[in-house]
Amino acid sequence: AAAEASLRVLSEEDARDLRDVLLGQRAAPGFDISDAPPSALYEIEPRDLVLAGAFQNRSLYMVAAVLGLMQGPDTVRFLRQASGPATSVARDLGIGFMILAGLALLLIGWVVAIIGTVTKYHGFHLERHDKGLKVGYGLLTQVEHVIPLRRAQFLRVIQPVLYRLLNLCEMDVATAGSFREKEGSGAGNTKLSPVTRLENAGRLASHVFPSLHLEGVAWNPVSRLTIRRAFLAEMWVNAAVTGLIVWRFGPLGAFALLPFTGLAWLYARKRFEALAYSLDGGFL
Repeated sequence: AAAEASLRVLSEEDARDLRDVLLGQRAAPGFDISDAPPSALYEIEPRDLVLAGAFQNRSLYMVAAVLGLMQGPDTVRFLRQASGPATSVARDLGIGFMILAGLALLLIGWVVAIIGTVTKYHGFHLERHDKGLKVGYGLLTQVEHVIPLRRAQFLRVIQPVLYRLLNLCEMDVATAGSFREKEGSGAGNTKLSPVTRLENAGRLASHVFPSLHLEGVAWNPVSRLTIRRAFLAEMWVNAAVTGLIVWRFGPLGAFALLPFTGLAWLYARKRFEALAYSLDGGFL
């Protein structure tokens, strides 16, 4: 589940020599071979990285953190006792100032999210490698690793809500027995692409599984028993919450179970509509 050893301080030359030995490109240190020129398969366009940073909602984390900090009693006391032209204007503006401050925080967080994404995944590219696919990216911290295709188990295509509006997606590959530290959405997952146009997903998938075709998948619905299972699972939680409300506010709090029940049924129904599967050419 984790690396057995980690070498954190190493010269770049020694690191590359060690990598070549471990990957079998070199029989022993000092054995010189002629490296074939890399075959570039895919590169991310800078505009797509900007879009990825702009629509991943990371700016909302900054706004929530600042608003949470402002709820602290010490912060509130400081703001009330503060003096000076700026605080006087803030008091005069009242709720308008808070709205403007929130918008400013959102804008700052938005810009920071864009810069962070572009910096992290700058120059993202895929190349062919004897052992699979070689991934490289990074402006300040450069990262390189190889996806061993013989151990590739599944491919994940992710489309957040805002990505769907722009016809974008991100793609991960999970490999069996990986000792990579946790990255992305699970241990052993490697970014095949942090962002790409949806029309490129099929081409990228074919580099991992050549016989897999993402276009024109015939989706089958799951069993309708899924609705009952999801509904009952949610109702256990709703019943516990309702019990706390009754204990705190009295018997009338039992009416809170009615809206909870409606929301649980709506969730179960929408979950059933979203789930589907397909069996095609040995792939699930």
